[in-house]
Amino acid sequence: FSKAIMELAIGKEFKSALAASCVYLACRIEGYPRTIDEVSLYVGVDSAELNRIHKILMVTLKQMIRG
Repeated sequence: FSKAIMELAIGKEFKSALAASCVYLACRIEGYPRTIDEVSLYVGVDSAELNRIHKILMVTLKQMIRG
C-alpha cells in the first residue's frame, strides 16, 4: 500500500480512487461483488482511473504478501 502511494502523486482524485479501489476489493472479499463501473458511479470517480489504481494496488499487495 505504501509503495503504491509513493509511486503516484497524492492528490484528491488519487485519494478518492484509492478509497474506491479499497471499497471494490472489500466488496469482492466479503462476497458482494460489484463492477468497477458500479463502484465508480457511487463514489464519483472515473472508472478508468479506478481501474488503473486498482491494478497498482493489487500488484503492490501481491508483492507485500510474497515478502
